[in-house]
Amino acid sequence: MNNLKVEGKLPIGVLVDGHRYKKFSIRPATLRDSVNAIAKLGTELATATGNTLRYATMAERVSFEELDQEKVKHDLLLDLFERDADVLEAASDAVEKKLDTLSSS
Repeated sequence: MNNLKVEGKLPIGVLVDGHRYKKFSIRPATLRDSVNAIAKLGTELATATGNTLRYATMAERVSFEELDQEKVKHDLLLDLFERDADVLEAASDAVEKKLDTLSSS
């Protein structure tokens, strides 16, 4: 599945503990990602919008170089600058296109 992931670099990056992380990779979504995202949202799920759930699921799929995966939460992604969110969304779309190619063969 490594060939299905997409790597990229955010223009601004996420700030965690005084360090800015820009290099990321994102892989295709699985059912487990959705289940984990819902479980992590917990009581927030009752008031969650589609975007909240989308970014909670994306937090399960994205990793940042040198950042502990446990720190990648939907709140971290919700604090992205629009410019960074656009790059991450494009990478997510690129992963889906790779899946399309796989499913058509």
